Amino acid sequence: MGLFSFLSGGGSLKAALKKGALVVDIRSPYEYDNGFMPGSLNIPIERLAVSLDRIKYYKSPVVIVGKHTSSIKSAIAYLKKNGISDVHNGGSWKNVFKIVERME
Repeated sequence: MGLFSFLSGGGSLKAALKKGALVVDIRSPYEYDNGFMPGSLNIPIERLAVSLDRIKYYKSPVVIVGKHTSSIKSAIAYLKKNGISDVHNGGSWKNVFKIVERME
C-alpha cells in the first residue's frame, strides 16, 4: 500500500473492509461518543493490552482508526507484535465510513 493510499480506500484496506473487518477505534470514550463508525469497537489505545483476546476472538482483519497517525501506527505495531497480523491503518473513522459507503 502506498504512503497515503488509505485515504482513497486503496488496496488492502478496502479488501479488509470487504471481508468484514473489525474496526477498532483507539480514541478516548469522549472522542468516540462525539462521532464514530457504526459497528466499530471503542478500545482506547491504553486498553489494547487487556483487549487482545477480545480482538482475536473476531478472527477477521482489523482496521485501526484514531485521531493521530502516530497512535494508529503504535496500535498496529502492538497488535502485530502480539499475533494479530491482518491489521490495517484506516486513518480517521470518517475516512473508513466514506469507503464503506462507496462499497454499498
